[in-house]
Amino acid sequence: MAKNRKINVTGTEITVVENNQQDYISLTDIAKHKTDDTSPVIGNWMRNLNTIESLGIWESLYNPDFKPLEFDGIRKQAGLNSFVLTAKRWIEATNAIGILSKAGRYGGTYTHKDIAFEFGSVVHRWLPPYTVALGNSPAIVKKHWRFGVFQLSVRLSVLSSA
Repeated sequence: MAKNRKINVTGTEITVVENNQQDYISLTDIAKHKTDDTSPVIGNWMRNLNTIESLGIWESLYNPDFKPLEFDGIRKQAGLNSFVLTAKRWIEATNAIGILSKAGRYGGTYTHKDIAFEFGSVVHRWLPPYTVALGNSPAIVKKHWRFGVFQLSVRLSVLSSA
């Protein structure tokens, strides 16, 4: 992973790391907007059937090494009272690339920006439906329908002063 950078979204500092030339946003930092104990917030979001299906669709689109049979097993367990899904378990079981789990002092749960925007909108609506303001970087938001799922595509553009 490359160096971390911070963005400010509605007064909340959120860490962004680069992995394989893609931005991964800290769900831990997003969840801190709601509570200091972020594990239950992320855990409850991850065990939701809609979340699991969205993660599966994203992985199917962007990860050639995704394990669909393992995904199907996890999806069938969603909704059971005893079902618990952690980022680490998801990654290990499905060979996921959309979520990163880092242990230690600067650890946390990071997801590809597509997934993080969905988490943010579900957890506390920090992503308005049609606009995104990430720090000083302008963002271009495009709505589209893909594989029966409504998605927001966000492309960050960097302005350089020459």
